[in-house]
Order: sequence, then C-alpha cells, then structure tokens
Amino acid sequence: MAEWIESGRVLHVDDDSAFAALTAEYLERTSDCLVVETATSASEGLDRLDAEAFDCVVSDYQMPGQDGLAFLETVREAHDDLPFILFTGTGSENVASEAIAGGVTDYLQKRAGTEGYELLANRIENAIQQYRATRRAATLDRINRLARDVEQVLVRAERREEIERRVCEIVSDTDPYRFAWIGARGPEGTTVEPRATAGIEEQYLDDVEITIDGSATAQGPTGRAMRTREPAVAETIADDDYDPWRADALERGYRASAAVPLLADDTLYGVLNVYADRAGAFDDRELEVLERLGRDVGHAIARVERLRRQDRYERIVEHLPMGVYRVESDAAGTLVDANAALADIFGADSVDAILDHAASDFYLDADDRATLCRELRAEGVVQDAELRQETLDGDRIWVSVTAIRTETEDGVYFDGVVRDITDRKRRERQRRQFRSAVEHAGHVVLITDADGTISYVNDTFEAVTGYTATEAIGQRPSMLQSGEHDEAFYRDLWSTIGAGEVWEGEVVNERKNGDRYVIDQTIAPITEDGDTVGFVAINRDVTARKERELNLTFLKRAIDQAGIGIGTYGADGYATYVNERLAELVGTDREDLRSRHMATLDTDLDRDRFREYWASFDDGERRIYETHVERVDTGEVVPVEVVTSRVTIDGASYQVNTLRDATARKRRKRNLEQFRSAVEHAGHSVIITDTDGRMEYVNDAFETMSGYSAAEAIGRTPAIVRSGEHDEAFYRDLWGTILDGDVWQGEVTNERKDGTRYVVDQTIAPIFDDCGDISGFVAINRDVTALKEYERELEAQNDRLKRYGQTVAHDLRNPLALLDAELKQFQATVDGTDESVDADAVRLLCTDIGATVDRMQTLIDDLLAMAEQGQRVLDSEPTSIEAIATDAWSQIDTASATMSVEDGDVDADPDRLRELLSNLFRNAIEHAGNDVHVTVRPLDFTEGFAVEDDGPGIPADEREDVFERGFTTAEAGTGFGLAIVERIAHAHGWSVSVTEGRAGGARFEFRVDDDVSERQ
Repeated sequence: MAEWIESGRVLHVDDDSAFAALTAEYLERTSDCLVVETATSASEGLDRLDAEAFDCVVSDYQMPGQDGLAFLETVREAHDDLPFILFTGTGSENVASEAIAGGVTDYLQKRAGTEGYELLANRIENAIQQYRATRRAATLDRINRLARDVEQVLVRAERREEIERRVCEIVSDTDPYRFAWIGARGPEGTTVEPRATAGIEEQYLDDVEITIDGSATAQGPTGRAMRTREPAVAETIADDDYDPWRADALERGYRASAAVPLLADDTLYGVLNVYADRAGAFDDRELEVLERLGRDVGHAIARVERLRRQDRYERIVEHLPMGVYRVESDAAGTLVDANAALADIFGADSVDAILDHAASDFYLDADDRATLCRELRAEGVVQDAELRQETLDGDRIWVSVTAIRTETEDGVYFDGVVRDITDRKRRERQRRQFRSAVEHAGHVVLITDADGTISYVNDTFEAVTGYTATEAIGQRPSMLQSGEHDEAFYRDLWSTIGAGEVWEGEVVNERKNGDRYVIDQTIAPITEDGDTVGFVAINRDVTARKERELNLTFLKRAIDQAGIGIGTYGADGYATYVNERLAELVGTDREDLRSRHMATLDTDLDRDRFREYWASFDDGERRIYETHVERVDTGEVVPVEVVTSRVTIDGASYQVNTLRDATARKRRKRNLEQFRSAVEHAGHSVIITDTDGRMEYVNDAFETMSGYSAAEAIGRTPAIVRSGEHDEAFYRDLWGTILDGDVWQGEVTNERKDGTRYVVDQTIAPIFDDCGDISGFVAINRDVTALKEYERELEAQNDRLKRYGQTVAHDLRNPLALLDAELKQFQATVDGTDESVDADAVRLLCTDIGATVDRMQTLIDDLLAMAEQGQRVLDSEPTSIEAIATDAWSQIDTASATMSVEDGDVDADPDRLRELLSNLFRNAIEHAGNDVHVTVRPLDFTEGFAVEDDGPGIPADEREDVFERGFTTAEAGTGFGLAIVERIAHAHGWSVSVTEGRAGGARFEFRVDDDVSERQ
C-alpha cells in the first residue's frame, strides 16, 4: 500500500447499502489512510459532495434513477479534477469507453474475495496521491499569482479605500473563492461593518449582522478574528457553528469561510473575509498565505494612513493662522522650514524670504533666545513663552512661542509655533489701567463677555450685592434680578447694548440675602476691531435716596388721603398744618382751622392753662386718650380718639395730633355689648368666625354642647366637630351659600370632643362691615339630638304598630271565621224544625266557642306584649337569674313540668326578664309536653345565660325561623312567644341564638352583644 501522512476521505456510492457498508469496512481495514463514507444513490452522493470535502468518489454503475456514468458527468461539472473510480459488477468495453471519455479516473470491476478490495484500495490511494500533487501544484501557482497581484496593488495604491476594494476584487476572482469583503469596527465599537466587497455577494451582507461581543452573532470567523486578532476558519459551513448566517451562505454557494486580521504594529485595521465554493478549502498552507496577505494589507493601510495624516498635517500647518517653524539647534538658529503665517508675522514677502534669516535676527534681547534654547535642551519643551521681538520692517512686536526639541536622523531641531500677541498685550495694559481705576471707584463695576457672563467684579460689587467675586464670576447678571421688571424691560436693555449703544436707567435688584436695592445703571459695550467682545456696567446704589423720595411721596399722599384728622401745632396752640379730614371732622375748612386755637376745639382743654398743658410733655412723649370736639358748623359735640406726640425740629417743639371720629365705634361697641350679653345667655350654641372660618368667639352653650373649651376652639375652624357624616359636596354647598352673602340653614351631624355624635339645627349668616364686605360669619346651633331620637322612635313605633295591625288583621281573621261558623251552627241547632234542643250539642258548641274566645284573648295579650316589648329597656340593674326564673315559673300553668336554676347575676330590667323567661317556659311546655324539665344556667365562658329543655328540640332547618312573628308548630300556638323573647333580648342589647341542649332538647343562649346594643 502507498503511504502518506494525511488520511483521504472517500465517498462510496452504491444502491446496495449492505454492499456499500461492507466495502467501506474492507477498505478501512485494508488501508489505515482511508476514511469511507457511503451513499445509496447518485442524488444523495451529489448532496454529500456539495456539503462536504472528499478526496475520491467510488461509484457503482447500475443504480436506479441515475447510473454511474450520468453521476460521473454531473460530478465533473462541479469537480473537474476530483478522482472518480467506476466500481461496477457488470462491465463492458462500451461502459469502459464511455467512462474514460467522461473523465473517469479509473475503471474497476467488482471481484469476489478480499483481493478485489485490496486492489480497489490501492487504486484509490494512487488516485488521491496524484490528485493532491496536482492540487498542490495548482494551489502554489494560484497562491503565487494571488500574492503577486495583491503586492502590485499594495505598492501602487495611495488611498485606503483603493487598497480594500482592489484586494477584495483580486481575492474573489481567484478560485476557489467566490466572495471577499473587508470589515472594520463600527462607530460604537460593538459591530463589524463592511468597508469593501467583491464577488458573488447579492446583498449577502445586507442581511448579516456581525458583533464582537460574546453573543451568537459574534461566534463566526469574522467575530472571532476581530476579538482574538488570529485567523479564524469555518471549514464546513453546513456543519460548523455558523448560525445565524448558514442558510444565506449555503444559498449563495458558500461552503467554507476564513477571516484574517489586517494587522500592522499591533494596530488592527479590520478583517479580510474570504468565502470558498467547497468545504475544506482552507488548509494550513492556504491559511498561512491568507495570514501573510492580511499582514501585508495591514501594513499597506498603515502606510497610506500615515501619508494621509502627514498630508493633512501639512495642509493644516500651511493654513494655520499662526506661524510654524523649524530651526537648527546651532547658535544662530538657522531657519530650516516655515509657513506663510510666520513670514507674515515678521514682515517677510514670502516663505523663501524669511528662510534667508536665522532665528536670532528677530530677538531684541539675545538673552531671551539663550534662555529659550537652554530650556529646550534641558526640558525638551517650552510652552507659551512671551517674548519681545522685531520684524524685518523694524516694528517691535510681542509673540507667544511654544516649541519642542526634535531629534531626527539628520540632527537636532527646534520646532515651534509663534502667535502674534501684540494687540492682546496692548489690551491687557489698557485693562490693567482700567482695572486700577475701577478698583478705586466708589460705584459697583462689573464686566461681562459678549454672552453676558460675568468675568470681573470690583470690591464695591461685593459690598453692595453680598456676593463674593468667586460666586459672581461665571454667572450672569440675572442672578441679581428681583422680579420687579418684566421680560420686555430686559429685551429693550439687551437690544440697546447689543446694537453698540449705551443704556442708562434705574434697576431694582436683589441682594444675596433677599433684600432689594435700587441702582442708577450705565451699561456700555466693549469693542475690539469693531466687534463687541463684552460689556461694562457701572452701578450707583440709589436705594436710600429712592426710599426717601418714596417715603416722602407716600407720606404726602397718606396725610392728604388719611381717614383720620392730622394736625401739627406749635407752642402757641395754633396749627402749622392740618389735613382735609381734620377740617371735615370739626365742621370747617383748613384755612379757618389754622386760625383757631387748639383749646377752642378740645372741650377738655382750658386755654388759660394751655402753657401748663404744653410744658407737661417731654420730648418724644406720646399720649393716647379719648375726648370730645365741638363742631364749628353745628355745635355738635363729637367723641374722638386722640393720639398726640411731642417732637423737636431745629430746636422748636411741635405737637402732632391725630383725631379719629369715635361715634361709630362707640355705637358698635354698645351694640356688641348688647349682642354679647344676649349670646352669653342664649340657650343655643353661638360661634363667630373670620372670613377664613377660624373661630373668634364661642359662647358657654358651645362649650357645653361640643365638649371643647373656648380656649381649645378659638383660632381653629368648626371642622374640629365634623363627624364624617357629610361629604365634601355638602360643605362646598354650605360655603358657597354664605360666601355669596346668603343665609344657610340645615341640620348637621357633629361629633363632640369625647367622640359621641349630636345633631344641630344650624343657621349661618355672614357679617358685613361698613363697606358692605363680608368680615366674618355667625353660626347659631340648636341641639336637636333628643328630638331626632324621639322622631326615630316614633317612626319605629309607627312601623311596629303598622306591622302589628297587619298581623292582628291576619291572625284574628281565622278565629273570627271559626267563631262565626260555630255561631251559625249553634243557631241551626236552636232553630231545629222539631222544636227540640239537644243540650249536649249546645254545651259542646258553647265549649268550642269559649275555646275560640280564649284563643283570641291569648292572641290579643301576645300582641300587646309584642308592642310593649318593642320599647326600650329603661330600668336595667344587676338581677338574680334564680329569683326571676322562680317567679316566672310560678306564674304559668306548669302541670307536671319541672325546672332547675344555676344562679348568677345579669344586668337586666327584672320585669322584662320575667316576661322573657315566662314565654320560654310556656314554649317548652307547649312543644315538649307537660313533663318537660327546664334548666336555666349562666353561660360558661362569656357574659349571658341559657334556657334549655329535655324535649325533642328544634330541627336545624327551622331554627332561623322560630323568632318570626306567627311562626308556630303547636296546634294552639299564636307564634308570638319567641318573637317577644327576641325583642326583649334586643331591647337589653343581647343576642339570642337557638341550638341543641345537652339532653337533646331546645337551647336558647343569650349573650351581651355590643353590635346589638348599637342597633337598638
């Protein structure tokens, strides 16, 4: 057998599956280098060839559907050099001739025994060796051609896009590749996006998403190559982990794919992705070539990227608005290179003109250059060095130099950037001068940039506004806005200064502590070369002056319009000033009033003793008193309230008097005292509130009714007595009525301080002041709780009487009908035609009639008892169960029945409890018989008692009905006994239930129940 290192994969196609399996077994046993797969038809074989890589095909000739020659022809269409051995059981020269013409590799007839399989294995090995040798030669030629074509592109290309496009085109045109593309990281760094494509694509990448993370879309060759920076291969797309792209790839004829990173100096420029039309296309040699190709492409991309950056740098330098230079590090600093901006700065006509000079030609002070060079040699860099230099025209300028020390193969150079800062230095000097003036100014000065951002404030700003310079700089002047001015005000201000004009005006600002102040402000633009670069504002604090002006204006207006009389008097007792109201108060005009002495107006003053009165005042003393003035026009004496003060102005004493007419106040005071007296002694609750509903006054009846003291209530709203009975709509309607000035009346359920409820008949009326405005409200509340309770009891009583009347009508109808029938029968007996009367019949009828009458009497008694028991229990007291039970037992016909009692106390009305027990005892005898035994005992674990008998008991399905009026199972019963029992129990606040007694009879249990008590 031939020997080789790699095993060969063989596809044996035979419609006899058993023979195919046997052949595969013998071939693998005969040769260690063969791996045999089987297929039972030509179509299955084609599918396997399409999905997998094989080194040889062995096929039977006679097969259903498609014979071996047709199969050979189909295989040659896709695989023109793949070894194909026709292994047939029935051969002929014609078949052999056609097979050779069709391109068969070998033709062999099946033989019996192992010799045939050994011969077949030998033929297969020879065919595979020759096939691989041919493929290697072809591959080497293809690889060399591919490398040569790509190398030519890489050498000539000047742009990255050209490299990527041409590489994809060359690779995709080389067998067995069908498609190639180059991808790189997307903008977000998480996906791979195509940069160039070529080959049989047909929008393949439109439906493909490739990521670089650990998700399913990152597990293909592209994602792995991007993450690992190593080549990645999918040898068989049909079998490998190629989801989610497998279906689209197979549809386009892709059977294997590889991805190689494009690397240069540890920089990843992307991934080259190659798709082949057969599985297993990427062996080690193929992958090695592609990896080398990827490195070459990466270095080519790096080269053109460097050239692109260099070109862009050169263009940037050429168009920079600042000078750029390179000088030698020699003593003179010979200029090696410069841009046009540097020539312009130093007054040269061109770059060539400035290159004729050395750097030292431009320095005014040689020490400056020496210092700069020394720092560059020591530190390697100098930043923003400001130097005085001289242009070729002899002008002196200021420049800012930033330079670095650069070492190259050619030597050591100083590279730098030069900016002309002459104008800036001039502005700085001007600003220093201005700043000095500003710092010593007595007004607030602030400077902003063109956007209004504060860049400077002086010390006076800090003193006036309360903001430090640190807090203000970087903010806008709007930080001082007080809200006094609207947006239109500030729009006009900015429009003025934005147009380059000066704005002047008064502004109300706000200090840091919230206080307001007024400034007289001037704002002017700061311009440079005709452009506005900022603004300066000078503010003079005029707050004190404005306050004085405002106060004086207000004082004049207040004095003239005051509702009180105001006058100032000198030591002689005559007025120096009076307002109109004072003249009206005394019934004259202001001129006449100035001619009258103070004592002629005040009835309590004696003019002869006026000097003593004047001398009795100390400077600054203030007196308040009530007196009377006599009107000049009518002589009417008017009560007034007087406030008088002594002041000294310029050494002279004056008296300032204010007079208020007290007539209306005194009348209101008198009326109020009368009203208060009436309210204090009223039997109803009275509340007075302000317009917000806060209580200002409550009388004693309110304290008694609500439980809140006046001290607890005043200052709070009537909501403290709300019970929750009424909803918000109820109170909205109430407030709507009284706020409209109308009177509200209605019933309100309130809650006392102790939590109990009460009902009031309430009337609320608004209180109006002299101007007709509502100044408060008064509420009068009449407690109708007892009345409402009585009304409820009457309604309940009427309801019971109605039901009782209906029951009486129903229950008396039967015995009356019976009585009527018996009377008719009695009449018939007496009126017999033989004029004889049967005495026994008459006696029997009389007995029946008497029984009917007795039944009616019992029924009427029970109905009356029902009506009585409907009333409340009024006299509850601790009561002995034994004593009441014994008394009740003695009052009924017990026949031979017996009773036993276990004593205990219960809080009950004795008479009502006796009636309850009597009805229970009668019920027991009627339903359980004359020999029944009745037991009365307290409950074991709760407050209450039980009554039970040893009779037949009450069926469970009837226990809910036994307390219904008229319910009875006894022939002579009325059905009211247990209804009376239930009503008496409920009147006591007890619950009653029926259960089975210990002896199996009926057991009635009575328990104290708060819920029942609340319902009563």
